[in-house]
Amino acid sequence: MIYIMRNLIDAIKNHALSSKNEIYGWLIGYKSKNDINVIAFFECLQYERQTIAIAIPDAKEFQEISSILPQGIGPIGIYHSHPFSDVVAHSNLDNHTLLSLANQFPNCISIITNGHDVKIYQIDKKSRINEINVKVEDLKVPDFLVFSLKVQVLLKLELEYEMEKHDRLNLKIKILNLIKEYFEDVWDNLIFLVDGSIISDDTKIRKFLTDNLESNIIHLNFSNKINQNNNEKVNLLVKSAKKGNNVETPKVNELFDLSINLKSPFYVFDMNLKLKDLKNVLKVELINNNLLKKILLAKIDSTRKKIITPNDFYLKFLGFYLRLPIFGDPTLNRSNIAREAQNIARRIISTFKYFTFNQSDNNFKKLISKSLKNVEHYSSLFHFSNEINELIKDVKSMMN
Repeated sequence: MIYIMRNLIDAIKNHALSSKNEIYGWLIGYKSKNDINVIAFFECLQYERQTIAIAIPDAKEFQEISSILPQGIGPIGIYHSHPFSDVVAHSNLDNHTLLSLANQFPNCISIITNGHDVKIYQIDKKSRINEINVKVEDLKVPDFLVFSLKVQVLLKLELEYEMEKHDRLNLKIKILNLIKEYFEDVWDNLIFLVDGSIISDDTKIRKFLTDNLESNIIHLNFSNKINQNNNEKVNLLVKSAKKGNNVETPKVNELFDLSINLKSPFYVFDMNLKLKDLKNVLKVELINNNLLKKILLAKIDSTRKKIITPNDFYLKFLGFYLRLPIFGDPTLNRSNIAREAQNIARRIISTFKYFTFNQSDNNFKKLISKSLKNVEHYSSLFHFSNEINELIKDVKSMMN
């Protein structure tokens, strides 16, 4: 069965009516047993092509959205419009698009609207595309697990005294690959701790479910043969060499400190799973999807001999948490991280502007008000907060 959170269908219709061109968007949700639950959407803001007859979203946008979603909640379908059409139905191109998406997301769904009527399609196990019925409900986002990992790493960097800026990216990539290899080697020695006590791998996850990022935290550590204490020091050598220069450049080996501090909510829907069942998923989420991205965004401070990675800012969006990057030092929140933060803030607000509200929507209004407050706080740490605050005012005026 397909369930869709109340208010989403009208918001998607409003998005379709907001443009004379065909529009596109991403459906966000989760799977529970044989059910698909749609709990949010994101408007497409970047197109490769957009006309009255066709819309092709930029694939980079899809990757950007996926990177901020928590484990267990993600893209589960698409929606788009057929403007000025009396007949709402899947075209051959729509079928092709849905079949392509199904290679990455089995059972994904497709919503089509002209702004008034809506039809919903899904691919079955035999790759046939069928129109389906859905249930509109007040869906509750399930509870989650919270995992935490802290490791102190010492990196021995072979640096040139005058390393050019473009070499910094190459250096980060080398660091990234070394860190990834290290965790691949030690991950099988992972142990779980709660309040300092080791928890068996066979413990069922239901015992630690929570709705609070600060409670029931499961700390990840490595067994004593890998780590003698909680402040592990890992020595890794990273070499950096200038290319295309025949002049001998003086180099120096220096130790750089990298504090790895990861925390992530995991939304899980099978209560019979055990902690050991999540080990491989944990590695992908915490290392590939979290730490490696932070290293690419990191600042290498040669003066203080530190590699400074951004922290996590958890923003509650329609009942679930998005993980957004932020530096503790506001002066570091510039360039790439600022552009990404601005895009995310605009994307969240653009979603809310399509909702319609009535007197019975008090709980939903509270949910959006909390999200707007989080966006406002997040944006205050960047230079674009005035622009975002104006957009937030517009949404708040719609709710009153």
